[in-house]
Amino acid sequence: MDLFEYMRSTNMEKEAPLAARMRPRTLDEVVGQEHIIGKDKLLYRAIKADKISSIIFYGPPGTGKTTVLKAIIEVYRILHPKNRIVLAAPTGKASRRMAQSTGMLEALTLHSLLGLQGDFCSKDKQDQPLQVDFLIVDEASMVDMWLAHQLFTRLQKDTKLLLLGDVDQLESVGAGNVFAELIGSGIVPVTVLDEIFRQSKDSLIAYNAKFINEENSSLFYGPDFQFVKAENQEEAAAQIQELYLRELQDTSIGQLQIISPYRTDGEASSNGLNALIRETVNPHTEKIPEFAFGERIFRLHDRVMQTKNNYSLEGYDSACGQKFKGVFNGDIGSICKILPDKLCVDFDGRIVEYSKTQLGDLELAYAITIHKSMGSEYETVIIPILMAHRILLTKNLIYTAVTRAKKRVILVGQKRALFLAIHSGRKVKRNTCLAERILKYNQVFRQKALPQGATEQKLKKAG
Repeated sequence: MDLFEYMRSTNMEKEAPLAARMRPRTLDEVVGQEHIIGKDKLLYRAIKADKISSIIFYGPPGTGKTTVLKAIIEVYRILHPKNRIVLAAPTGKASRRMAQSTGMLEALTLHSLLGLQGDFCSKDKQDQPLQVDFLIVDEASMVDMWLAHQLFTRLQKDTKLLLLGDVDQLESVGAGNVFAELIGSGIVPVTVLDEIFRQSKDSLIAYNAKFINEENSSLFYGPDFQFVKAENQEEAAAQIQELYLRELQDTSIGQLQIISPYRTDGEASSNGLNALIRETVNPHTEKIPEFAFGERIFRLHDRVMQTKNNYSLEGYDSACGQKFKGVFNGDIGSICKILPDKLCVDFDGRIVEYSKTQLGDLELAYAITIHKSMGSEYETVIIPILMAHRILLTKNLIYTAVTRAKKRVILVGQKRALFLAIHSGRKVKRNTCLAERILKYNQVFRQKALPQGATEQKLKKAG
């Protein structure tokens, strides 16, 4: 470790959220999930005995996936100080949150790990095995078939793989439902985390998320889970505007997020709400600099989001005092400087300059779509639920939106729309037959691995 890495590690430790700094560093320090990592349980014994294999962890947000993961990493480091541990996630925001919460110096996007530029792999990394001893992938439910293929074909025989995710969230945007299919195959060992810790035990967020997942619309309402009536998009937008200003009195703008099922068309879409909220909290004045890009206008202090992976964009990390490359789809920050020919965006201490030709990848982020919110978490989320969005409303969509919140969920709209979403029964069916194919190929592989003339039945009888 050089001086720069040491400084970066020290700063990350100091600046990490209190919850991250207080996470257990060993399995013995972990409280809860005793049915999984208790001293007499298989997973605990496997880790202690250095016999952990590739495995899947899944469970709803707040069940301690990150806490258990951090303890596993610390134990693995002690057992194998020379082995390389790599953390990765489908999005840049998820990877940085992963690094911060585990105390690792770095977590990569899967595209960066694999040397992918869009759908193409760089020539120097194409077909090159990954030099990794223990690979950990968070938010695995967001990984589609193509990306999973790129990853799995690059793994070495002895590489241990740990996948973490929530099978009940929205499927990947791309084709396939890899995470759920791997679980359904029964081939990969699966550990289910089902004890909620993120919210307090009397939190209605955790209870209602469970009810929504079970298609039970008899939700409970209270201070941390509210429903505000609105009969149409215009009325919903007005209510959301009022609620946003109210919540800003107790929550920072970075921890307050509007999440809409719909991107365009209507006052309660993310585009419509962005325009409304921006003029509410950051209105046009002669004193506030603006930057025009086509029909878009960017204003100093605007909350913005990067909409495409851009590996060439350069920036400065104020935490470690070093330059970096790469801004990723879903990264959210605020405009901190506007100059005649460029503007600067602060992504949580990572300052990036945008020229005019690069501004097409930026959009306002006071409100975002539910799909864009995957892999993120906020103190408070506000969610419009209206019949106008009924084509898109599903149980998984509502579940994903609700589980973005740590302290408060506010639903705005029509209860009949919420009812229809929870009971929609419309989960996108993806006919990949991946689980069946995994079983088939596993059977073929096992047969090839047997001694000539032997069968599994014969070997079992022989003891």
